[in-house]
Amino acid sequence: MWSKIRIPGNFDRGIWVITLIGFLNSAAFAVSLPFLALYLYGQRGLSMFSVGLIILISGLCAAATQLVAGSLSDKLGRRPMLLYTVAASAAAYAGMGALIAYDAPLAAIITVYCVVRSALMMMRPPITAMIADISRPDRLTESYGLLRVG
Repeated sequence: MWSKIRIPGNFDRGIWVITLIGFLNSAAFAVSLPFLALYLYGQRGLSMFSVGLIILISGLCAAATQLVAGSLSDKLGRRPMLLYTVAASAAAYAGMGALIAYDAPLAAIITVYCVVRSALMMMRPPITAMIADISRPDRLTESYGLLRVG
């Protein structure tokens, strides 16, 4: 049984880079969501129901943009699409931070949060397609597993 376990170093360098991008994507979302919820509830006085509704709406927006990202990824190319979405999500996070720092109107913060989630989800189609492009066919399942663990 132990002889069938493969060393992670056998993966292509590109798979590790894509996994790191996926990890940063997930970490950014995981870190920002609780703090945004606490900020909206504690500092801005929204009810937890309203905060949950905002998170739901942003998730629906992100799901819709993920569909668009798949077709854009085919038209623009996987790598350019990934670079655009990484830049867009970084800019959107910076914008959301600035809005929160300056106590901007709630509508602006909520809108930018929807943009942040959408930009983060727009990374998924090019990332999964790039894994399929880079990975050897016999290592495809392991490559997707590494991406998921990341």
